[in-house]
Amino acid sequence: MSCSFIAALLFLATGCGQQKYIVTGFVQGAGDGIAILIYDNNVREGQDTVRMKYGKFVFHGSAPEVQRARLQIIPANHNGVQIPFWLENSAISIHANWEEIKEGGNNAIINTRITGSRNQEIAAEIAGIFDVVLKHPDFAGYSDNMPENYTDTVRSRQKKLIGKYGK
Repeated sequence: MSCSFIAALLFLATGCGQQKYIVTGFVQGAGDGIAILIYDNNVREGQDTVRMKYGKFVFHGSAPEVQRARLQIIPANHNGVQIPFWLENSAISIHANWEEIKEGGNNAIINTRITGSRNQEIAAEIAGIFDVVLKHPDFAGYSDNMPENYTDTVRSRQKKLIGKYGK
């Protein structure tokens, strides 16, 4: 068989080049339970649910375009927590520690490490720049006068723009 024939077979076997995502995750200390992938935009609404074993889970699918998503991590006998991230057709890895839960309006795990998503990297870079700007002397007191959820609101708007234009 020729190399081009084998390459054509591989191409057909992988869905004719269709883009897919795989989201693998590990939440240390979470144990068994469920993980829910929730789609957060108008492109695709809904959710997927998988069993979580020893804090590990895997989602497979296809995203028609970059979109905001959340993981709802629900260990047995615990309330769920959220991990927001950018979903795109790539191999995305999410690592977190159950002990690092931020209490508040939408319990979230802080210090989550998300790799494999270019849009997630861009969002993190913009958030870092925003934090640096707020600490600059020219903006002294500015962040103190903002509503408590202002930073989250601005970041949310930034993330929507990144998802739309930051491919």
